[in-house]
Amino acid sequence: MTEQVLFSLPLERLEPIFKKWFSDILTSQAPATNTLSTPTPEPLRLYGDRAAAQYLGCSIMTIQALRRNGAISFYRTGRKVYYISTELDESLRVQQRKFNKKPAK
Repeated sequence: MTEQVLFSLPLERLEPIFKKWFSDILTSQAPATNTLSTPTPEPLRLYGDRAAAQYLGCSIMTIQALRRNGAISFYRTGRKVYYISTELDESLRVQQRKFNKKPAK
């Protein structure tokens, strides 16, 4: 059995009460939008040394040297090599910190 509540107030007086009630409900159930973290972009898969060199703005030989030295991470599928953009960014930030350089923003 449901309860029914009858009001003897005019609609003009009920309207602001219901508006406040609904706004209170909506704000209490709304997810917090003011968070400190920003959404991270989807990492790109860069297939081959040429794509990684274009992404970083360097030569293919530089990418190969960084890979040989272990300065950047890479993945190999058969003979194909690919890189992930966020890992390239992070490994280069670490390298810049080692040499006391400020990372580019």
